[in-house]
Amino acid sequence: MCDPRSPSHCLDLFDKLSEYIDGEMDEAERREIEIHISQCVACFGCLESLRRTIALCKQAGPQTVPAVFSAKLQTMIQHIQSAP
Repeated sequence: MCDPRSPSHCLDLFDKLSEYIDGEMDEAERREIEIHISQCVACFGCLESLRRTIALCKQAGPQTVPAVFSAKLQTMIQHIQSAP
């Protein structure tokens, strides 16, 4: 079970959730995550939230970015690239 006073294991797991969902890890690591998630309500909630977010993004499909946003983004990128 997780110790709420020491969330380092949960933070490590959080960094690996995308790999877990995408099936991009070895069986031992996958099993370790599954054991942790079965015992940690907070991590289980994070995993389910990430899964729902992915499903919603897939449902939405491709969207056109508004021209104003695109222009602002390009300006920001140019500014970052020209910074020393």
